Amino acid sequence: RGMGAHRFDHCALNGVDISASAKIFVDALDFAVTEELVDEGSGTRPGIFLSCSNKAHDVAFLGYPEDGKIHHTSFNLESWHDVGHAADIISRYDISLDIGPTRHGITRGQTIYFFDPSGNRNEVFAG
Repeated sequence: RGMGAHRFDHCALNGVDISASAKIFVDALDFAVTEELVDEGSGTRPGIFLSCSNKAHDVAFLGYPEDGKIHHTSFNLESWHDVGHAADIISRYDISLDIGPTRHGITRGQTIYFFDPSGNRNEVFAG
């Protein structure tokens, strides 16, 4: 069996003006801001997390000096055990590991990040 992802969970998108991007999602798509990263020195928001469901976030915008870049796509697993199993699959099939297994900084969920052969960053997580 593979990693056992049972649904697409969220994506994180990079861009220069993430406040404007978040505003469109709030105003036009009825998303709600659920978390923000705030740089207390400059007052800027380098990360804005939004949801249109009961999840912690469905989309995140992360500040980046270039528009139109995907930070990662994320797929949901059931448990920490499944994240460990995903780590085994990543190792077994020599998939390029990025980070993990570890705890996620924002939601405290269990996570592992990896790259597919096209260079796209992906996450599987539980919690």
